[in-house]
Amino acid sequence: MSGPVVKVEGAQELSRSFRAAGGTVKELSGAYREVARSLVPPAQREAPRGPTGRLAASTKGRGQRTRAILTAGSRAVPYAGPIHFGNPTPKTYPAHKAEPKRSTGTLGRIRPNPWLYRTADHRRDEVAKAFEDNVGTVLRRYGLAPRI
Repeated sequence: MSGPVVKVEGAQELSRSFRAAGGTVKELSGAYREVARSLVPPAQREAPRGPTGRLAASTKGRGQRTRAILTAGSRAVPYAGPIHFGNPTPKTYPAHKAEPKRSTGTLGRIRPNPWLYRTADHRRDEVAKAFEDNVGTVLRRYGLAPRI
């Protein structure tokens, strides 16, 4: 998977140091969640609009111990991936692999529209600031200083 990434150098070491200082994983993942959630409204505005608006509404921000994740799609919105990454024509499948099964009708070619990547890329400075504010606040509580 390619696209813009905001990488925290030493995220695992940060997590390890944080736990050693007495912090809980829940606090750190909560801070990462806030960083991801700060990207949800702009990503929803950037999402392609259909008649229902369910694609934009399916955008969510999650936090884990070492990362912030922005996602879109669900069982009710299975087309998020093909819209974001594109859907190749059957000719582009390798000859040694069977063509994927399709439901009635063909999907045809869908050009990639990586709105989640664009959102993250255009807001790198905001993401860095949100990281500094949210994760930095939690780290300072335990005497650890973020280096951004």
